Amino acid sequence: SIRRQRQMCIRDRQHISEWYTHSQNKKNIIAQKLPMLSETQQEICHLILENHSTGNIAKTLGKSPSNITCQRSKIRAKLHLKKEEDLKTVLQERIQKRI
Repeated sequence: SIRRQRQMCIRDRQHISEWYTHSQNKKNIIAQKLPMLSETQQEICHLILENHSTGNIAKTLGKSPSNITCQRSKIRAKLHLKKEEDLKTVLQERIQKRI
């Protein structure tokens, strides 16, 4: 029925709004916790934390996979990571810190 379709549409809008707010909050937290990173590097970190692959990040940002690989290396350098440290794990730890 039309009423049911409207209710579904309202729920969908609410879900999208909640997702967008959560996504923006996460981006703001990344910007606060990792101010030494460029805006693009912060966006890459956000996508890494959302479980995107290098190829998917490249497509999302309209860049080449090699550019994303290079940016990941720069992120690792700015965060002073050792080779054996996992970037996603370190990002999760730093984002969750209350500093």
